[in-house]
Amino acid sequence: MMGPREQPVDWHRIEREQRPALSVVDSRARLRACLIAFLILLGVVFARVVQLEATQGAAFRRVAAAPRIERRLVPVARGQILSRDGTVLARNRQVRCVALRYCYLEDPPDAAWLRAQARANLPRDARRDPARLAAEEARLRGERRAMHERLAALVGVPADEWNRRAAEVQSRVERIARTVNDRQQSRFEQHRRDGLEAQTWLDRWLGPDEQRPPERLVVREQRDPRGELDYHVMAEDVSARVVEEIEKHPDRWPGAKIVGRTRREYPFGMRAAHVLGYLASVESPESRVQSQGPSTLDSGLSTFGRAGVERQYDRRLGGRPGLKEQRTDRGGRL
Repeated sequence: MMGPREQPVDWHRIEREQRPALSVVDSRARLRACLIAFLILLGVVFARVVQLEATQGAAFRRVAAAPRIERRLVPVARGQILSRDGTVLARNRQVRCVALRYCYLEDPPDAAWLRAQARANLPRDARRDPARLAAEEARLRGERRAMHERLAALVGVPADEWNRRAAEVQSRVERIARTVNDRQQSRFEQHRRDGLEAQTWLDRWLGPDEQRPPERLVVREQRDPRGELDYHVMAEDVSARVVEEIEKHPDRWPGAKIVGRTRREYPFGMRAAHVLGYLASVESPESRVQSQGPSTLDSGLSTFGRAGVERQYDRRLGGRPGLKEQRTDRGGRL
C-alpha cells in the first residue's frame, strides 16, 4: 500500500526519455530538385513544340487535312482477232477462279496475324494466359493446313501443285515487298540528309544525334496492292459446284472467295498458230527475257503477246487499263 508521501512512477515518460532520438530527414530539398528538373524538361518540350509550330506547323496541318488517295488499276479485256470475213480467230472467255487471301497463303503464317486471330477467338480473361494463347495458335495452324488440303481436293489440284502455287505467290509478294522496302528506305535516307542540311542550331540541339545511323524502315508487305488484304488466284476455270460450295458456305473456307477472270481462247485450236501467236504471262520466265517493253509490264496486265499477231498488235489488243481512284477524308468517309 502506497504511503502518503510516495508519488506514482510515470513509466511512459521514462520510456520516452530513454528512447533514442530519431533522425528526421528533410525531403523538401529533394522535392525542389525534382521539381526544377521537371520544369526544365517541360521547358525543353515546350520550346520544341513552339519551334515545330513556327517552322513546320503549316506543313503538318496541310498534310493532316489532305485526303487519303488510293489508286488501283482496272484491268481491261483483251481485244478479239477476226479474219477478213468476220470469223473469230481469238477471243476471251470469262472463267471463275478460286482465290485465297495472302495471310492464309503465307508459310509460315505471320506471327502478328496469327496472334491477333488467336486473341480474337479466346474470351477476354484468357487472352493473357500464354499457355491458352499458344494452344489456340497451334489449333489455328492445324485448321489452316486442313483447309488448304480440303480446298485443293475441292478444286481438283494435287497437293504438291497447290503448295507450289502458294510458294510462287509468296515469293512474288516478298520480292515486291523487298523492292518497296528498298525504295522507301532510299527516300527516307534522302529526306534525312535533306533535313540535316536544313537544320537550325535549335534543331541540332533538340533533335536526334546526327551521327546515329537511321533506323531501317521495315515494310513487311507491299502496301499498294495491299498484299495482306488481296486475294491471289490458286485455281482457274473451276466448276459450278465449286463456286456454289464456296459462296454458300464461306465459314468452311475462310480466306477463300470466287473471282472472275478472262481466258484467251482460239476456236480453231492450233490452226494458223504461227500467224496468230499466243500469250505469255508477265510472271513467266520468258517474259523476263523477251517482253514488249515497260509499257506492257507497267500496264497492270497479266499477259502480253508473245508471237504472231498477238505480239505485233499487242498494244492495240491489250488496250489501256483504267484507273480507280478513291479519296477518303480524315474520318474515313469516302
